[in-house]
Amino acid sequence: MQQMSAQDLSSSAWSCAQLAFINVPLMGAVAAAAPQRVQQFAAQDLSNTAWSFAYFLLPNAPLMFAIAAASMEIIKDFQPQNLATTAWALEQLDCEDHPLLHAVSAEVMRRGMDEFDVTPAALLLDRRLSASSRERLKSLVFSVADRFVEAMPDSLESWQSGKYQQTVSDTGVENFGVEGGQQIFSRLGILSPEPDFLLRAQGHIPHLGRMVAESYCLEGSDFVRQRVVTYVEFEFMGSGFWTPVRGATCFENGRSYSSRWLSAVQPPLCPFADRTTCSEFRMLSSLCDMISRADPRGATDA
Repeated sequence: MQQMSAQDLSSSAWSCAQLAFINVPLMGAVAAAAPQRVQQFAAQDLSNTAWSFAYFLLPNAPLMFAIAAASMEIIKDFQPQNLATTAWALEQLDCEDHPLLHAVSAEVMRRGMDEFDVTPAALLLDRRLSASSRERLKSLVFSVADRFVEAMPDSLESWQSGKYQQTVSDTGVENFGVEGGQQIFSRLGILSPEPDFLLRAQGHIPHLGRMVAESYCLEGSDFVRQRVVTYVEFEFMGSGFWTPVRGATCFENGRSYSSRWLSAVQPPLCPFADRTTCSEFRMLSSLCDMISRADPRGATDA
């Protein structure tokens, strides 16, 4: 470690996170060595290191606060994605640094919104920044979210033609974040859930925020996967049903789910993702299966 440069330390942690390869001794060595050399880190190094520890949910307060202090000194060198990633990482590890958040807020106000892509802007909008900076970010994120909704397919034929995938590709947004997502739902007429539903959901979901599953071994190396849990309460009734289909349960991402009813769409901005492993895909496919079994006439042919 003594012979490694600041960039070497950052790149080692970042490479492990990119591969979901968890090497606790290596990450511990980086955490021990980095604070002494954090002043040598460039903006990308600081951001990547913070993100890597947040990816594995490996809390290390001395390292995170050292990164926060060093970030403030060169905050003007940070690209918007660096600002968003660093603020997100500290929040995930319960190491929010209020002086850094104030500095990030000031950068949002100082820079023109034309410098921000929507993805980092959406990530920053979900952070606890100043009210004025969040209003600037909201204006950008919501305007693109509204255009995204207006460009969505309006018929089954359009959905099947690939128009939605093209819309996602043209928009170039990987994630609209929580507030941006809520704006899209609102535009689509999807109501916000009742507080009682949210309380019931929290009783079934281990943690609101980033979760990682237990590591698994593959060819002698330990890897982790991100845990995503979807909670659903449902009730379906039909004229031919013997009895209503109702219940409440959770679905978690995992192995690919083979569905008779749904086709997984390859995300244009994430070519290696397998949507059949997603908790939402597993949920919707399972609900279709339940409806099929409940209708003796074979409603599945519809």
